[in-house]
Amino acid sequence: MGKAVKKILFILAGLAGAATLALVFVVFRQETAISMLLVQQAASRERTDSEMQHGLSQLSERVDGISATFSHEIAAGNSGTQGAVRRLQKRLADDISGVRENLADMAVVLNRQAMPPGAAPRAASADVEPVSAEVMEQDLALTQALQRAKSRFGERQFAEAACILTPFSLQHAANPEVRLYLAASRFLANQSDSRVQAAVEQDLRVVLRDQPDSLIALETLGSLCLEQGRWAEALDWLSQVIVFKPADVDVLEKAGTCARAAGDLPQAITFLDKAAALRPADAHLWFEAGRALAAAGKHAEALARFQKCLAIEPHHHGALVGVEKCR
Repeated sequence: MGKAVKKILFILAGLAGAATLALVFVVFRQETAISMLLVQQAASRERTDSEMQHGLSQLSERVDGISATFSHEIAAGNSGTQGAVRRLQKRLADDISGVRENLADMAVVLNRQAMPPGAAPRAASADVEPVSAEVMEQDLALTQALQRAKSRFGERQFAEAACILTPFSLQHAANPEVRLYLAASRFLANQSDSRVQAAVEQDLRVVLRDQPDSLIALETLGSLCLEQGRWAEALDWLSQVIVFKPADVDVLEKAGTCARAAGDLPQAITFLDKAAALRPADAHLWFEAGRALAAAGKHAEALARFQKCLAIEPHHHGALVGVEKCR
């Protein structure tokens, strides 16, 4: 493996100059140091686990593949352009990511105690508590699950995110991120499900006690209160989100809806007018802004908002009724 890494560095030196070489050298020096440490640990054992052998083989093949990629580009005569350098750097980054994944899996195997059948376990150091392979595997599984769940959450696939984290629900007390994303995903997957709302609210309040600026917790709790008709409380949570995300149209709309329902018409007009201005092609937002203005007795301004709604959606029933009332 060391020879393959040196080969890559040599090729890079001729390919992209000293700057690219320095950048890649730093990355590969870290990967090489980790790999050498793992190999030394494996060599010190009386016998090598079959999974360890397989992992080392895969890692060696991966590094050889990186070297082959660079060799192919040079043979094709494409190494003299800036575009080729960028392509090679991207491939290198992708391959390094794969190497890191292999190293993470290998670390789990390396930390298993290789003992002959019937042998007594070695005594642990007085000041270091040993970590079992089972615990390490559970931690790795939890980390990977959390990464997948956060990705699904970002894609608004809330039900899938909740399914990924549900098997780890017992660990959520010790992991704030699991508590946060599991609670938020469970609520957002079905906001009208009253059976989960109490538990979700409790978890979100625990999160906010330790992380008062958690935007996900603030917005989710605001949406939960809105769903339950707790308008003033919902407005308070959502207003805190707006401080950090003043251009978030969805939060502005929810805050405007809560303010109007709570009787705070000036605040409702401010939120809804801003939301409509940020998303001018949304007929619903112009209608909601018109409703707030009409409720405040500002009929001329409300009429203008209803007309903007109708210009986008000519048959919008609410806007048609609003126009008639404002004339």
